[in-house]
Amino acid sequence: MNLIFRGLMFGCATALVIGCGASSGSTITYPDAQTTPGGGGAVGGVDGGTVDPGPPPVAGEGNVLLFKGAAEMLSHGPACTNELGATADRWCAFISPSSNSLDGLDLFVINVSRAAAGGTITCAGGNADPNCLKLTAGFFEESAPATSFPHAAGFQGDNLVYFDRTGTGYGWRPGMFNGRALVADGMGAVHDCVPSSKGQSIQCQKDLAIQPVAGITQVDLMVGRLDSVTDPPLVKVDTVITNDTTVMGLQRFRVGFSPDGQYFAWSSSASAGGVETLKTEKVGDPGTLITVATDVSRWMLSPDGSRWYWLSQFNYDNSGMRSGTLQTADFPQVAAATTLLSNVGDFTVTRAGAIVARTMVSKSLGDLQAIPDPVGAPMTVTMLDTGVVGIVSVGPKGYVAYTKSYDSILQVLDLYVKNLDGTGMTCALTRTTNAVRSVFFLPGGGGVLWAQITNLDTASITDPLDIREAFTRLSDCNTVTVASKVGSFGIVGDQGVLIEDQVNGSDGTLSIQAVTDGETLGTAAPVLIQTRVNNYTPVTPTPGVVLFTVATGYPSDGLYLHPMDTSNGAGGSAPMSMSADGGQ
Repeated sequence: MNLIFRGLMFGCATALVIGCGASSGSTITYPDAQTTPGGGGAVGGVDGGTVDPGPPPVAGEGNVLLFKGAAEMLSHGPACTNELGATADRWCAFISPSSNSLDGLDLFVINVSRAAAGGTITCAGGNADPNCLKLTAGFFEESAPATSFPHAAGFQGDNLVYFDRTGTGYGWRPGMFNGRALVADGMGAVHDCVPSSKGQSIQCQKDLAIQPVAGITQVDLMVGRLDSVTDPPLVKVDTVITNDTTVMGLQRFRVGFSPDGQYFAWSSSASAGGVETLKTEKVGDPGTLITVATDVSRWMLSPDGSRWYWLSQFNYDNSGMRSGTLQTADFPQVAAATTLLSNVGDFTVTRAGAIVARTMVSKSLGDLQAIPDPVGAPMTVTMLDTGVVGIVSVGPKGYVAYTKSYDSILQVLDLYVKNLDGTGMTCALTRTTNAVRSVFFLPGGGGVLWAQITNLDTASITDPLDIREAFTRLSDCNTVTVASKVGSFGIVGDQGVLIEDQVNGSDGTLSIQAVTDGETLGTAAPVLIQTRVNNYTPVTPTPGVVLFTVATGYPSDGLYLHPMDTSNGAGGSAPMSMSADGGQ
């Protein structure tokens, strides 16, 4: 759950609703917990001693080596299984220079729950270990400075999607010994594969051999389940328009799964310049196809999967005057739609089922409104603020973070937090347009972690950006500084906040600061996890560890596990027994 600021790399996964709605087009987004590569993101360490390797890494107490040798966690999607409510072991994926070819990359998946429990795991060697599997020796995904990542690898729920160097897409989940090719004859043509957040469903886009109509881009939507008896498991459900250059405005295409992963839904224009038609069908059962509604956009599903939400007659305006009518209807079959709000520019549905929307948008500014109970009390609307530019994030316990001033060039903003029921204080985290576009609400709702650039007006090559990590207690808006000059930050559940500082462009020092009672930053000094960390991700709430990689060229390079001390939220506990074999 970390965001790298090196070089001001920001992603749409954590960006403003207003800023990325046009470019994504999909309701399936990776959850907050994610791993982002450091610096150049190269795997393999220092080349032959021709470059100064810098100081040797220094380990904190309790670190456990899982894999010896150069390693890196996934770059563009979550590195670990993350299905809500799942009780099975947690698995994570990482890559390493291939032992079979000079320029290849091995992709491994490792049972982190087993590792955290002290089990003996070997990730290389002559004998296969069911707790650490090599899925491919020819791993591929786009890397920086690419601006799009159609072949990104990552977990959604407990399903992993990844690609090999031929462009073939694969799916894997715990219990499988090998990945499964998703589409027949898909080499180089399959992209943008995303699994459901629950269950075993996966969808991909497959390019047409020839685009039949000038000015539009069409793809085949391929959908199926990893446990399908069909081989390969994904089959075509429709041919859709994903990009239309004949009209100005926002993208008219969106795909997604129902929360239980049983239904696939998609919307697209039927022809150039047309309005979106929303369809859905049960995965693997084409006889259940339903045309839900026409001229609806930006649709979402309630967390319990019982209701549709969409904007009807959306004007696709791209000049700061976007508008549509927010409606709701039963899922999957619509009997009649009910209007909730008029003149809505954008909206989101919270995990608890509440609605947050910007209405009366003019010159990109709108009123921020909430409907805490859109099913039981749909007419109870709470006005939260005016002059709002965008919704930044919604917390799990009824808080929304939003901005009233956004600099699209520097990608910084002011930042406010408000309870969706309108009670309590409005926390002005910063009234100056200098915050970064990522905030992390603690799961228990007691606090929020965020960051701002303190020298935006004076930064230069000799005076690089100073990014201050801050923690705000939401009960009274009390804000304290966690650290200055950070390269990234994140949270470890309600237990602590992560700090990466002393960044040199490729790695940094990773520490953890305890949080007490889920709302107050501890006063003790941060606990060192490791210096020279390349990338990292927390795996919480179970097994309660932080995974990280070190890739410096020193013998201590590898993938490590840092156990959390649940008694005080700080890092460090008794070392666990573990074998590590990188096959180097």
